[in-house]
Amino acid sequence: MNRKITIGAVVVAAVGLGFLIKKLYDDGYLDDAEYRLRKLASQSKRNIKDLVSTGENQLEYLGERADQVIQRGKRAVEDVLE
Repeated sequence: MNRKITIGAVVVAAVGLGFLIKKLYDDGYLDDAEYRLRKLASQSKRNIKDLVSTGENQLEYLGERADQVIQRGKRAVEDVLE
């Protein structure tokens, strides 16, 4: 019996909370929160793109440096063999 009362109270509270959120949204109280969440999402998306771009640039730089070291090594070997 207590379990049914508890479940009923939780359901009523959830429905009441849903109605409250709907009323706040309809009255415009949540518009600012929605704007802030959208702004945060766009900033996060931009930050992730920047992070990926930076990683790609670093990989490209490391590849170029590796090529330079290899070429320098080849020249050194050629100098020794001459």
